[in-house]
Amino acid sequence: DLTISRPAAMLYGRVEPGGMVNVVTKKPLDTAYYALQQQFGSYDLYRTSIDATGPLTENRDLLYRMNVSYENSGSFRELVDYEKVFVAPVLQWNISSQTTALLEMEYRHENNDYDLHSRPLLIDGTRADGSWINPRLVDIPRERNLMEANPNPVENKFVGFNLKHQFNDRWEISEQLGINLLDRTRTALLPTTLQADQRTLNRRLATSDFYSNESYFTTTNLTGHFDTWGLQHTLLIGGDYYLQDENTVGYSSTVASTIDIYNPVHTGNPPINPTTRAANSFHTITDLYGIYLQDQIKLPYNVHVMGGFRYQNVEQFNVLSQLVGQRADAVTPQVGVLWQPEKWLSIYGNYVENFGTTNGLGQGNTFLPPQTAQQWEVGFKTAFFDDRLTSTIAYYDLTKQNIPTTDLTNLNFSVATGEARSRGVEVDIKGEILPGWNAIATYAYTNTEVLKENNPNNIPVGSRLRGIPDHTATFWTTYDFQQEDLRGLKVGAGLELASDRKATFDFHDFNFDGYGVVDLLASYTRKVAKTNVTLQLNVTNLLDKEYVHDGFALVSGMRATWGTPRSFLGSVKVEF
Repeated sequence: DLTISRPAAMLYGRVEPGGMVNVVTKKPLDTAYYALQQQFGSYDLYRTSIDATGPLTENRDLLYRMNVSYENSGSFRELVDYEKVFVAPVLQWNISSQTTALLEMEYRHENNDYDLHSRPLLIDGTRADGSWINPRLVDIPRERNLMEANPNPVENKFVGFNLKHQFNDRWEISEQLGINLLDRTRTALLPTTLQADQRTLNRRLATSDFYSNESYFTTTNLTGHFDTWGLQHTLLIGGDYYLQDENTVGYSSTVASTIDIYNPVHTGNPPINPTTRAANSFHTITDLYGIYLQDQIKLPYNVHVMGGFRYQNVEQFNVLSQLVGQRADAVTPQVGVLWQPEKWLSIYGNYVENFGTTNGLGQGNTFLPPQTAQQWEVGFKTAFFDDRLTSTIAYYDLTKQNIPTTDLTNLNFSVATGEARSRGVEVDIKGEILPGWNAIATYAYTNTEVLKENNPNNIPVGSRLRGIPDHTATFWTTYDFQQEDLRGLKVGAGLELASDRKATFDFHDFNFDGYGVVDLLASYTRKVAKTNVTLQLNVTNLLDKEYVHDGFALVSGMRATWGTPRSFLGSVKVEF
């Protein structure tokens, strides 16, 4: 399950203001539950999932949950296959009515072919100011892959431990420990430049012989509820520590092969010539800790205020050069207010700052300066007809400094954009129109602008940020049939809209077109003895719209993630 919450920088110092995605894992239940789901779909997709949970002891003080899945599929893209094995056991020990311990483990093995979705970009020349004349994409099918079959095995192992103890009905403490180990190898024949004939594409071979990312973290929170002078407080005091060890050994070569973009012949990846290969390696250690305090106070007249701060210290170390890359620390505040003048209306405002490390390295494996951010937000929420109609409208203003962007002089590295701002309006409306008929609509207007630039050759001041549409909207509606003979039948339809987006990192003017995608679903659930059986069919991109979901463009070509063509996904789920 995924939940979106914001702002998050107070408790999660490595997360910028603007929201975070919180992954909520499935916890054990104290009653037995079993589910088996088989999915099948377009591009030879097969996915089998098993979910089992329940008590291991008669007094239900020891609970378990096991999730296992296997997936094998092709792709609408040529030379791309995907395989995944996932195992996630969970044990929960209810030590007493006040103390609970939870042990989570996760193993994930993926083997997919690395695909950059590259498509050459044609121009008719450049103007005196360097801007492109008539930039356009080469007209080739969206399924065409101009790389080779590039194996990309990934193995991820996670172990987490949570301990929670309730001293009384007012105070509790929690401790979280986690280890995440990621290993990956990759070989890829990367498209580079198009030759003068505008059909022969140069490619170079690059490998990541070894990549590992080891993360260790711990978080401690103390939460208390108390009253002072008639005011109700919820106090949070906590601290966290995070250690990341990231290491890669890779090589790249000069032009390794060519391919005809209109009549491609795939010959596989050639071996790297030991005499021409260049090392592309780094080994960095990030050490970060923070402490924080937050107090929420309930005032008279349904007013709630919140204030707090976070102190964060970060140190990054370059193992290869045996030099400390940077040490930095900062104190960041957070304040907020919520007023509920009526039962159906809540008005709020908040301000939050963030300080943290910047992902990516500059040329020479140098660290980029720490990233900082400031955000303020105001809005209101409404709820009518016993919460059958709810809405949220918010305006926000987010400014960030030292944003990592691709270095145009060497795409393997990053540079820090001086300062950029994103501000806009978000609207969410959810309601039950009639019994069984539900709908949800969202709209977002996002205005982005570069305010300062450390390197004017990259993103000029005043430019839009790459890849962010000004307007996005979604609409979903579902209907659960209420008639007795049709009970269990559900149908739905959805629409996703996005306006055009800037495709380039620099001053060049080239945009990806906006798009609209229509999806459908139908499901039927029926109880057979003590078993629930659900049949479901999803149709994605019903109108088979060809569109770019994300990507970027350079004079050497474009890398883009193409939206999946019309596809079908069917499933059979048995629960008992």
